[in-house]
Amino acid sequence: PYFLDPSLPEQGLTKRDNYRRRGLDDAKLAKVERKLSELFRSEGLSYSPDGVTGNTVNSHRLAAWTFTKYGAEAQDRLVDVLFRKHFSEGQSPAEHAVLLSAAGEAGVDREA
Repeated sequence: PYFLDPSLPEQGLTKRDNYRRRGLDDAKLAKVERKLSELFRSEGLSYSPDGVTGNTVNSHRLAAWTFTKYGAEAQDRLVDVLFRKHFSEGQSPAEHAVLLSAAGEAGVDREA
């Protein structure tokens, strides 16, 4: 597991604002977004520069719990869904609704 940025607040920031707070100006940001899009496309995935990023501690907790309760295959499914929701669909990995939706898609009991 890798924390995207442990200093991010749970409510998050837009992806672009997060890059800007790290010192990227608009020209560098455009270059980073193009490169990320190329890298994702080379793997058959899409990248969305839009959306929000946030503190991923609860995503990590959910992934660890999923591994303990359901095993590695379920955890892999969950992480794949979380990555798609964040990197391709622009959804925040810190929002509880996103975590619940990802759990449901991965076949993890949302009520547990």
